[in-house]
Amino acid sequence: MGIAGELNGMPRDVDTYSQASRDTSRDESSSQAEAGFVPPSRLEDDATEHSQTSQDARAWLVDFGDLQPGTDVSLRFKMETTDYPGEPPHSMLPLLATWLRSWFEQSLKKSQYRIDLLWLLQYTADYIDLDHCTLDHDEVLELCLALLHICRNARQHSHIEGCLLVFLSIAQVHAFPKECLEEILGVLSTAVVLLERPLSRISDCVKILASGDLRKETTTAIYSQLLVAYSEETLQDPDTSKYITPARGAVRHLATLLDVNVDEKPVLDIVELLPILKEASSAKILRLATEVLDLLTQYLQSARVEELIDSEDLMKILLDIYESCEEASVVPEALDHSQAKTKLPKEDQAKRERRYKRDHEIASRHFRDALASLLPLMSYENARESWVKLKYSMDDLSANARAGMIEYIKTQQICLPGKSPEWHKELLLVLDKILIGQFEKTDAQIEEERQHTEPLTTPFVQEQVSQRVAQRIDVLHLCAQAIRELAEKSHESVEHFPAHQTALGLGVRVLQKLLTIFTKEPNSEVIRAFLDEMSSLADTATSFGDRPYSLLIVETLREQILANAPSDNTADGIYFAGTETLRKVFLQGLVSPCTLANHAYQALLKIANCKECKSRRCRLAAMSSLFRIRCDTSGLVYIDAGAESAAIASAVCKTDESLSAMFAESDAGIEEVSAKLRSIHRRQLWMYPREGTAFEAWVVPEVTVVRVEGSSNEVSDRDLDMSDWLWVIATNLQEDKDWETFSYIIVHLGSQLVNTKLFESSLDEMASLRGYLCGRVREPAKMFEPPQDIGLAKVDVALCFYHILMRMIPYYKLQPPNPNMPDSGRKGIDLVRAFRSGIDQLYEGTARSCIHALSICCFETPEAIGSEYPAIVDVMARNITRPHILAHILEFLAQVARVPQLHRYFMESEIEKIFVICTTALSALRPEGAARHSGTSDFKRSSSHVNAHTRRTGGLQTPYRAAMLKEKGLTQYSCALAYHTMIFWFLAIPIGQRHKYVNAIIRRLTWEDTVGHETIDQQTIVLIDLMQRTSFSDLPETKRDESFTGSDYETTSYVDGHAVVTLEIHKTNGRTQITKRQAAGTTHAVYEPLIQQLPRHHDMAFHEEVERRGYPDRVTPSHTLLNMIGSAVPFALPEQPLKLNPNESYVDRAIRALDRKSTVDSHKIAVTLLKDGQTEETEYLANTTGTASFEGFLERIGARMSLEPPCAFVPFGLAYEIDGTETIAWRDRINEIVFEVSTMMPNVEGDEYQARKKSHMGNCLVLIIFNQSNGPWKWDYFKSQATLVNIIITPADRVSSQEASDDFEHEYFQVEVLTKEEYQNISAAAETKVVSKATLAPFVRMLALNATIFSECAQNESTGDNEFPSSWRYRLQEIVQLRERTQQRVHDQEDTLAKRYDFSRWT
Repeated sequence: MGIAGELNGMPRDVDTYSQASRDTSRDESSSQAEAGFVPPSRLEDDATEHSQTSQDARAWLVDFGDLQPGTDVSLRFKMETTDYPGEPPHSMLPLLATWLRSWFEQSLKKSQYRIDLLWLLQYTADYIDLDHCTLDHDEVLELCLALLHICRNARQHSHIEGCLLVFLSIAQVHAFPKECLEEILGVLSTAVVLLERPLSRISDCVKILASGDLRKETTTAIYSQLLVAYSEETLQDPDTSKYITPARGAVRHLATLLDVNVDEKPVLDIVELLPILKEASSAKILRLATEVLDLLTQYLQSARVEELIDSEDLMKILLDIYESCEEASVVPEALDHSQAKTKLPKEDQAKRERRYKRDHEIASRHFRDALASLLPLMSYENARESWVKLKYSMDDLSANARAGMIEYIKTQQICLPGKSPEWHKELLLVLDKILIGQFEKTDAQIEEERQHTEPLTTPFVQEQVSQRVAQRIDVLHLCAQAIRELAEKSHESVEHFPAHQTALGLGVRVLQKLLTIFTKEPNSEVIRAFLDEMSSLADTATSFGDRPYSLLIVETLREQILANAPSDNTADGIYFAGTETLRKVFLQGLVSPCTLANHAYQALLKIANCKECKSRRCRLAAMSSLFRIRCDTSGLVYIDAGAESAAIASAVCKTDESLSAMFAESDAGIEEVSAKLRSIHRRQLWMYPREGTAFEAWVVPEVTVVRVEGSSNEVSDRDLDMSDWLWVIATNLQEDKDWETFSYIIVHLGSQLVNTKLFESSLDEMASLRGYLCGRVREPAKMFEPPQDIGLAKVDVALCFYHILMRMIPYYKLQPPNPNMPDSGRKGIDLVRAFRSGIDQLYEGTARSCIHALSICCFETPEAIGSEYPAIVDVMARNITRPHILAHILEFLAQVARVPQLHRYFMESEIEKIFVICTTALSALRPEGAARHSGTSDFKRSSSHVNAHTRRTGGLQTPYRAAMLKEKGLTQYSCALAYHTMIFWFLAIPIGQRHKYVNAIIRRLTWEDTVGHETIDQQTIVLIDLMQRTSFSDLPETKRDESFTGSDYETTSYVDGHAVVTLEIHKTNGRTQITKRQAAGTTHAVYEPLIQQLPRHHDMAFHEEVERRGYPDRVTPSHTLLNMIGSAVPFALPEQPLKLNPNESYVDRAIRALDRKSTVDSHKIAVTLLKDGQTEETEYLANTTGTASFEGFLERIGARMSLEPPCAFVPFGLAYEIDGTETIAWRDRINEIVFEVSTMMPNVEGDEYQARKKSHMGNCLVLIIFNQSNGPWKWDYFKSQATLVNIIITPADRVSSQEASDDFEHEYFQVEVLTKEEYQNISAAAETKVVSKATLAPFVRMLALNATIFSECAQNESTGDNEFPSSWRYRLQEIVQLRERTQQRVHDQEDTLAKRYDFSRWT
């Protein structure tokens, strides 16, 4: 069988067998030769004698000794000169050639000769390598012929490999004989193909030949072998393997010679090579074509490629060769006769043919990879021609190759409109091949297809995957750019495209293809780039009015999310990212003049609806955008990225601080608590303020063009209908069973409802939602059940519901008449009832919030409060002894008492119940309570955090609720509120009815001290004093008659009980001015005897005698005093009036102090205005003009009063003209407030820090901030040690940029009360409330008054005084002190009946 035949399983490593043979020979023989060169003639004779067998010959050769290291060749055979005396210059080559032929023939029959032949081939190579001085040409030729004989007829590869070793030795030390050069190259070509392990000796041999003297002959011979395969004679020969196999080997030789240079010139001339390859490839023989493609690939990857990339002729030939080779791939395998002599079964033949085709496909792919990588470097024409050949196989290229393709596409812009004749086809082709075509197989599968040619190390695969990702992103950007340019051409016809196709239509077609990426692309980076481009495209398209683009993007994303988004949040990443894109599109649409925002808004509504979208994270992402929608006063929509919901979020443990505090004092160990928290965090999808958005921070547009539907007279399809959003909220509240999404709604809805303008046209839906919430809070059994493992309960959900309902109160006034709505809804009664139910321990911890809400309802829905007040009073009576809400109940009752329009709703029994509530509260606050003597402050916050583990039925309490339940009663403040409430309600009773309540009030205000004695508070005495003054009179305050002056008048003062009575009497006619100074006020009255003429029959002697003696005085003050009290009534000594000595200084001081102290409680409250962007004191205190809203607020909160003396009020140091000419003041029968307004005080020249204004305002306990700065107010914006409370007023709606903010008067405002850090929160606005313009002033005034009382009580606490301070109590203390000092001087130990009747003692 020939060289191409089947080989048996004999060993093939000639080196291994040669070494083994040498070792064996050395062991079996010993050196028999003498040192020195052995002449060839003697060798031939000896060889004949000792070569009966191959073993004998081997032993004989080795026995010569003096072996070359590492070989069996004796150095004695080395020819160092050709001049041997008597011997011709012949070597051992003829002998070795003879033995090679002989042993080869024997090896075909005997196995021992096969081994020995391998040894002999190695020996021959080692002999040639002895560095002989010369070798005879004829002897070399003879040896080569012997070797060729062996190669032609060898049955095993190892013999061929041994011959190749000898050939290499010949090439290295000699030169091949020309006579057999072509035949030797043929053997080399055949061997390089057939040997399963191509040896480097073949390539080395070919390189030596091609770079030596025979290089021309060598290349010519190789070319000839290649061209023979193309000849007609070859193709007609049935045994074509003898031509095809050498031709394939010749191609491999050419590949070996590509980088070989001689004299710095390449051995192969590419100009000569390419035409030959073209001819050879035209045979279209499959396996030969594969070899040619491999050669061309190697060339393209070599440094020599530079000579090709700019040559159009060479490039054309190269591409023709590639085309011919590609055609060979479709030629039936039967035409490839390279294996014609191989007789294989049909099945094996088919399998081999499939392998050949696969090898060809791999070679073709590698060629395309190499060519594509060069595209950016080629000339324009060459690149264009190459692109045409490669573009349909883009999806099959390697990452590096595609990088070249994409770089070419980007550089030449061949896919952009108008850049090339077929640009639109190129664009769609690139889109299909690189983006869409990748979805059928994964990145790993693509790499597996290349496993036969590329090493699949993990880093390599990762690098390839990374490159392909980058390339897909590049093509994505390219397609997006094309769509943008198409958008610019809008409805123009596209050049080189069907006439009916427009730029818009083509853009939509491309976009439709792009959108298939959303659900098919497995790589998150590509998805992110895709979604970024989609949002950008949606925005760009709107600039040209191309609605189909934006609508297609929005609708596709919406449909895919609704249809495919799973409920499992670990598998919804792509859909969550799609929702994020819709959020971004929505933001972009707000500044677009088209309907993009509305369509994105509708899509987000669908996703937010729990009945339509399964994915919780997608719903949360959609709601995150929807809950931040706001509108300004003109109805223009904007996004509030900083919505404030921290307080209510903590109520359901949705802040890190509240969740950590929940378990801070747990009995469990630290590790157990940490594990618990980690478990909870894993389940939670959001925490405030973190919401888990994936790709981007909020980029909020500053100017928008989208309005809320109904906010203007113009109707536009761009407007957002907020009724739809309220409907989705209502649906989710009723249907959603997932805590994460449900809690997101109840936490964030309240802050959005503050923006009343936003829902101004959605009042029916608002009423419906309000009705559902009102009904749900009154039915605890139907309340949503939150997770209990973190201590949440239904009450925490109820707290959030009440928070939402509080924000709905202002919408009652906006509700137009609706005859179909129940009375309870129209009048706001449903709200009041809901809040009332939250007080009566229906839920533990909601009472405070509900009381505060009712405080707002007093102003906003007085009719509802009036109709429900009996029930409210009943509820509060049952809960008045609960310390944490006592002060809040009293605040509410005091507030209702100050709203006269509510009084008409009350019956006599209900008013009496209010007095019972107040007296019960006072009883609970008596000194025997621990709070009065505990040594701790009622007003200060607890130094440690609230223990969330307060025990209750159901387990833990949230820190938010636990803090409310642990609030102290604020004893002095609560007492002050109780007394104020009783005073106001007493004054609210008609005159004829007031006296009926006196007994019950006084009876409940007396109490026993620690030793059992009945006693009474000073404030009770003050209250009784007031009741005495007002039980039978509603007259206004009196004033002194200044005409009672001069020598005709006599003045005397008395202390009568708890009053100082001054009588100024005319000594002649008895006309008397009576000034009665009481704790509750001062009364001026005139007493005048009606003197008649003496009758004519009256005896005039007495009168004449008096006149004669010079006593003109006819009456004294004591006469008037005696006339005002009972006649002949015995008075116990301590109860008798005491006449004051006018000469005593303390008497004068006491009376002047009483006159100086106001008869009402006077308070000063600072008011300042912050305009747009102002935060520094030097900025806002310098304001001397107000805004329209601020000025309207000042007009309603009090009256403008002149500061010019004498003032009708206590000015608190405000100096006329220096501190302005006017200020704002207000008073009722108990209190007076002077508002120190910064804008009404002039700026002092040179006082850049506004020190004078600050000196007045900084000493006020309460500061009202009218904040129109468009930013939040912070406590440290106004630095003052004295100020304890800030009341912040902020417009509920942002002023439109189209309107002057200073001139616009808002309709609704947010009100919030902040107390100094160490003090407890107080008032109905401790959490932000929303009120209307009409009720803002009275509501804030009430808050400010209560805050002032709170602050004064807090300051008074430090003095050790157990009762709260007031002007009336101060006056009472002055009177009592004056009586005690006077009584000490007239003290009489003996109390007899005579002394009780003796009125002269005190007159």
